[in-house]
Amino acid sequence: MVETRKSSASKHAATQAEAEKQKEIKVVQPQAQPQPQPQVAKTQNNPKNQKKNTQRKVVEEDPSSSITFFVIFTSVCLVLAAVGFSFLPENFATDFILNGAERHVNKPFKTLADFYPFYLQEHSDPTNRIFHFCGTSLVILTLLLDPVLLQSLLIAFFVGYTSCTLFAGLPNGTYEGLLVLFTFLFFAAGNAKFKKAIFVLVLGYSFAWVGHFYFELNKPATFIYPSYSLVSDFRMWIDMVMGTVPGLREIDTILKPLLSNVQTKATQFISQYQ
Repeated sequence: MVETRKSSASKHAATQAEAEKQKEIKVVQPQAQPQPQPQVAKTQNNPKNQKKNTQRKVVEEDPSSSITFFVIFTSVCLVLAAVGFSFLPENFATDFILNGAERHVNKPFKTLADFYPFYLQEHSDPTNRIFHFCGTSLVILTLLLDPVLLQSLLIAFFVGYTSCTLFAGLPNGTYEGLLVLFTFLFFAAGNAKFKKAIFVLVLGYSFAWVGHFYFELNKPATFIYPSYSLVSDFRMWIDMVMGTVPGLREIDTILKPLLSNVQTKATQFISQYQ
């Protein structure tokens, strides 16, 4: 019995010794530590800073902002040139620019006051005046809703009005009209208003030219006097509102035959296909 107890005790001691050896031999693998995540700057999550960043990107990506200074500078130079030209002697254009050529027969009017009665004579048809009034009213409404276009038009008119003497020896107003058109579109495009500027031109001149070619049956005066015709159109609009130029009071007598004519043509067109 004593021997069995000693053998069991020796076996137990051996197993304990082997367990301790295994613990010592066993290599404890280190646990993988999580890598620190990159800290996101607090300024990026701030909505105010995000708005500033987006505004900076828009300014950098917007091509019109890069030419705004150039457009304004060029427009100011055009205005200053026009103002300077207005202070030159009266015979400067004929003696220096036109090389001694006299004023063309098609351009006898030297001032706007002399031109305006001729403009009213070219718009003697009441229907033509109504078409002009409608187109000008829409243009005025558009300009009042967008002051940038109004400024562009004023600058263009001022440049054309003060430089019209330059083209007095020419038979038509092509170059003067191109100068006015270029100034208006150039200044409007610099302020990202190019499409609206085209819309204003189409809106105004479409009504006017329909009145001339289909009712008055004459050529618009703007083909010879672009600047004078532009300001005279707005002056006639004011005179029609004030009642000094007939047109608005006779609108019933003008529209009734016009609408009846349109109605008869429409019925004839429909009857052909029935």
